[in-house]
Amino acid sequence: MEDPEEYQSPVEESRPDGPGTVPAQYQYVAGPDSLLPEGRSTSTSSVLPELEADSIIDAVTLRRIMKNRNVKIIPLLICSAGLPESAKKEALQEIFKTPITAGFSSHHILATNRSNYEIACVYSTSMLYNFGVQSCQLIRSSEGISYKISTDQPSIYKDTLLNKHMKELLAHLHKYCIQFCDKQELEFVFTVTRGAALINIWNITLNTNVFYFLRAFSGHLTNSRMWLFADLTIEEVNEEEGKLQIWQKPLDYLLRCMRLCKGVTTHKRPCTVFASHSGEDSDKEIETKMKTFEEELQRVARQLNVTEFVDQTLPFNKKTQGNYFLLFLKNLVGSVYGKTRIPISGLFLRGALEHKESMFMRKAGLRQLAEECDMNDEDFKEFCELFTSFGSIFDLSLVNDTSDIIIVKPNEFLSNLNKAFDNPPDSKMYNESGIITKTAAREMFGASQGETFMSVLALVGMVAVVPGGKYAEDETHEVCYYMPCARKRKQERFMDKEAVRLLLNNRSPINFVNFEVAFTNCMLKHSFAQLQLSTAENRTIIKCTDNSSIITMTYRGDEIEVKVMPPSKKHTLCVVQAFKEIAEIIDKKKGRGRFSYAFAIMCSKNEKEYHRLPHDVKLCDECKSKAEYSDWIEALTEEPIPEKFKFVTDIEFDDVIFVTKELVACCDQEMLTDLFKTCFDADYKESLPPWLNVLNQLTKWITQDLSNVPNSSATKAELAAKLDKWSNSKPDEIKALVKTLHKFIQ
Repeated sequence: MEDPEEYQSPVEESRPDGPGTVPAQYQYVAGPDSLLPEGRSTSTSSVLPELEADSIIDAVTLRRIMKNRNVKIIPLLICSAGLPESAKKEALQEIFKTPITAGFSSHHILATNRSNYEIACVYSTSMLYNFGVQSCQLIRSSEGISYKISTDQPSIYKDTLLNKHMKELLAHLHKYCIQFCDKQELEFVFTVTRGAALINIWNITLNTNVFYFLRAFSGHLTNSRMWLFADLTIEEVNEEEGKLQIWQKPLDYLLRCMRLCKGVTTHKRPCTVFASHSGEDSDKEIETKMKTFEEELQRVARQLNVTEFVDQTLPFNKKTQGNYFLLFLKNLVGSVYGKTRIPISGLFLRGALEHKESMFMRKAGLRQLAEECDMNDEDFKEFCELFTSFGSIFDLSLVNDTSDIIIVKPNEFLSNLNKAFDNPPDSKMYNESGIITKTAAREMFGASQGETFMSVLALVGMVAVVPGGKYAEDETHEVCYYMPCARKRKQERFMDKEAVRLLLNNRSPINFVNFEVAFTNCMLKHSFAQLQLSTAENRTIIKCTDNSSIITMTYRGDEIEVKVMPPSKKHTLCVVQAFKEIAEIIDKKKGRGRFSYAFAIMCSKNEKEYHRLPHDVKLCDECKSKAEYSDWIEALTEEPIPEKFKFVTDIEFDDVIFVTKELVACCDQEMLTDLFKTCFDADYKESLPPWLNVLNQLTKWITQDLSNVPNSSATKAELAAKLDKWSNSKPDEIKALVKTLHKFIQ
């Protein structure tokens, strides 16, 4: 007989370099007895004696087994996201053999290990966990000995939910133990195989509220992988389907999805990119397109600082029939090296939650159920973290420690979120204004769950709670909810040249922040602030009731426009303080990256040049004289940006190396001398080799600008502008070079 398997954290085991190859005999490795929790015996005689022929398993016996036995599983969440015209839909339809509709959808797969992984679809979440329990091989007996499952089940738990699930689990075991004895009619090979992979697959559309919600759990979905689908002709992708943000290129936006896998433990590089093609090109043409695509992908991934997430990029013919993705999934499961041992009672408890009518549960209530399932505090903590790690539940306290809500039916929650805001059946007012009243919330999500649903969205930063009387169009003076990303009508596309710009460092992982919500929360704390109607998806308007000034905030990705009209130093100062408060909030969130920012204005004389506020020495007289800018200068002087949040530079060392390499390869000494004089007002040193000349000058420009010019910095945009200006009078090959450099560092 084997020793009972005790719980331990996932351990890394050797694996092939990628999911494309799997060892022929892939074996699980049991944890050493020294890791067994104190008080749990390794003696099987005291846990589960060898059962003889015709042994009976009833509710009492099964509870005893679950109390003392652990099961080894591979928990896995696969998020499938893609751009328009990609092969995402075809891939999922191949795996599930069923049509895939637009929007969010969830699927469940059970996989077990033999010579290779066997995979089957499971059509209910409850069944997935029941098979997980069965994969432990509850009966420690030879295959020749049959056993019986008692269907007469007494109520052995205080909670009716647990008793109901015990009845279902016994019925499940009864059904499949018959198949266990009759091998000719065995439908699921995994009913007699030790260890199982419990897989959730989510079909996610970019720029949807489901995606925005999942961003809040970045760093907690540690047992997840991303399948990202793009087209080899990605530059031709339009904005119609998926509504890609106008300020972000398609590939840029796609790769931002990778941050969902932050902190993943199941695979070193948890994101695979599939580049689809029509199959009409020759192999050589596809190879050429793949090379171009991979170069572009690597460039964007490096800019977004997500290169460590990319596993491999694979071409896929959309017209190919077969089991390409099914085989890929099998090999993927085989390459996952994080195996987790959990008490069987954990799987039982998770299955029992499917019998709840509500999607939500208080954490204290779930803890009581865990105690009835013989789980201690440590078991319960690990239960919440583990089942959140692959999207089986959502423990909101991991995102916001003030919350005691757990989403126990995440598939239903995300589906409702998708139907309500991303694919609403009818045109409703909240789609135009982003305002959801309590009455509307109850109509959408039920009388008993409507307010809880909206409070959950507020906890993850998707919704601002607007107190009564704080919304200009409200006549009821009741609390309502402001959800900017519920507005799907239009975006404010035209830039306001008079607005102040908030520059953000796009290398910091801050894309999970909804700045409109955070800004609204901060501003509505002031007694004078009142939220105004705005139908533009990326614009928030605040009215100052004390002097009728209007504060307009327009979000454009890595840049935010803010305008106070008519000018008011008091309210400008409040805006400055609001962004400082947002920075402090982000800074307190562990693992979210540093939020660095700066205020700037577009030069009145040269639209390609920005002046940094408050004391940019390059600020021209015309800009200085404008009243609205003088208010910003005074406000930022009185309330300066804290040193730790100052936007210093977005130029990385890799940028400097690349620019140096390309300039030296294409420019002779005479041309480099002209470059130094024109762009940096510096001399070319003939005593140094060309590469060191360029490297030293770029480094000197960056560091000198940072140290000697207050509130100024050497940015990618400024470097690109310098090179553009220099190349205007140069030959076409130099213009082409600068165009390439501009594309690389933009």
